[in-house]
Amino acid sequence: MLGVLLGLPLGLWGLSVMSPEGFGWLVSGVVLGLLVLLMGGWRYSGPLTGPLVITTGAVGGFMTGVAGIAGPPVILLYMASRRPAAIVRANFLLYLLAIDVLLFLMLLGTGQVVWPVLWLGLLAGVPNLIGNMIGARLFHPSKERLFRAVAYIVIAASAILGLPLWNSWG
Repeated sequence: MLGVLLGLPLGLWGLSVMSPEGFGWLVSGVVLGLLVLLMGGWRYSGPLTGPLVITTGAVGGFMTGVAGIAGPPVILLYMASRRPAAIVRANFLLYLLAIDVLLFLMLLGTGQVVWPVLWLGLLAGVPNLIGNMIGARLFHPSKERLFRAVAYIVIAASAILGLPLWNSWG
């Protein structure tokens, strides 16, 4: 989270100067690129040192500010590590919760919270919470291959559906 504190303000500034189309291409491109690395078998076998984790967090913070996607750098690092699926999943959940709280506080502090959108987001959070509870019940650390396969499918679908080329099909 220390890295996030460094990168998030820079990402929020970047968002203010980026076009919506550039935003879509950036997000989907980064996500697809990271997915290709993971699916291609890239693994990080070194230790998860403090500087590495802080740098990854800073990139995640920047991406949260500029594109609203905190996960890709952290997901890449942990999914590419040799850590067990249960530890990877727990780290994702804690990181994503903490970054959402931090982002909300930064947006609130700078007067950028759009209250009707916030209420809509809270309503949308109910099915998300239910989905997380179901996912927790279905998650079995012994089925790591299934965990990774489902994660890859979700990541790919998110990136493909986020491509700006779908905007012209309205």
